[in-house]
Amino acid sequence: MISIVGKSGSGKTYLLTKIIRELKERGLRVAIIKHHSHGDFEIDKEGKDTWKFYQSGADAVMISSPVKQALIRRMDGEESLDEIVERFLEDYDIVLTEGFNREGKRRIVIVDSEEDLRYFAHGEILAVVGKNPVGDFLRFDPDDIKGIADFIVKMEKGHCSENCSEKNK
Repeated sequence: MISIVGKSGSGKTYLLTKIIRELKERGLRVAIIKHHSHGDFEIDKEGKDTWKFYQSGADAVMISSPVKQALIRRMDGEESLDEIVERFLEDYDIVLTEGFNREGKRRIVIVDSEEDLRYFAHGEILAVVGKNPVGDFLRFDPDDIKGIADFIVKMEKGHCSENCSEKNK
């Protein structure tokens, strides 16, 4: 699981929709879990982030808030309860999250400055996405969707070692 985090309006949803499309073109099954810290929400409403993720091709989209959770998943037919539980735990090649900054999980951070980076400093930063180098982290340009997707696939397959945190030159 890799989290995509950044300030409100930083382009997290836009970036994730592009990454989802790229990963789907590679034949991967992708699940997205979105954090919604503002309480109640509507799911699968046209124009909302969860709707955009699903329309981008995600195989599953989950949203979680302090008051409820919801899941939308593409199906090939009816499943038993046992099959539902087993599938959710095992059926996705990559699980990405939007938000969940306070969880401190492995993350790719969208930042414009060192000040932005300090807000996301707790937890493991795998890389940053932005127009300018920030810190000594691997950096991707926001338009380098293929490069970001390659990195995510390598991380998920365990092929990335300590050189993943070196600055991208």
